[in-house]
Amino acid sequence: AVRERKLWFSRRHSLKLESEMFGASAIEAGDDEYNYSPRDPMRTIGGNNLILMMLGDKCGPQDQTQNEKRKDVVVFTTETPLSEPLAITGKIIATLYVSSNRPDTDFTVSLNDVYPDGLHHKSVQVRYGVQRMRWRDGPTKESEPMERDQVYKITVDLWPTSYVFNPGHKLRVTISSSNSPYYMKNDNMDDDIVRKRPEFINERARN
Repeated sequence: AVRERKLWFSRRHSLKLESEMFGASAIEAGDDEYNYSPRDPMRTIGGNNLILMMLGDKCGPQDQTQNEKRKDVVVFTTETPLSEPLAITGKIIATLYVSSNRPDTDFTVSLNDVYPDGLHHKSVQVRYGVQRMRWRDGPTKESEPMERDQVYKITVDLWPTSYVFNPGHKLRVTISSSNSPYYMKNDNMDDDIVRKRPEFINERARN
């Protein structure tokens, strides 16, 4: 039978499978903070797009460990390798509680397959999604500017997939605020999306 599977973020940057929550105490609460600068966006590595191919780079499933080392990327990984295959099919949705000191910013989420340690250790992107806070209430309704440090509940759509995580592998979810050039970097201002304001391009967001 088809059923929904859930993953839970933990304070110590671990990712808990639903089966690990049975009979367990509540997940440790906490928050994470990072600074996102439009002058230094996270660069797109692979993914479901042809833009990189047009730019002479690779597309498709690629190793994300280089981006995961950045200070503006929050990484959550399951602690124990899978003992049996884990198959997922359907939509992937991430629910986040976020805040920022800027009126607008982006939140990005990536689901990755972490291969076993050794010569082939890598973190391969399975699906990816982004939510611009300006459009957090829907694609046809522009939202009010974010209020400084107010917490907002948002959902990030990572789009459907059908994928099997193999035994010995781990699951990883990363959160950040950019993926350029695939997505236009957010200048963290409540501007018209096509208007450039060079004087504000270095406005860092504390997310």
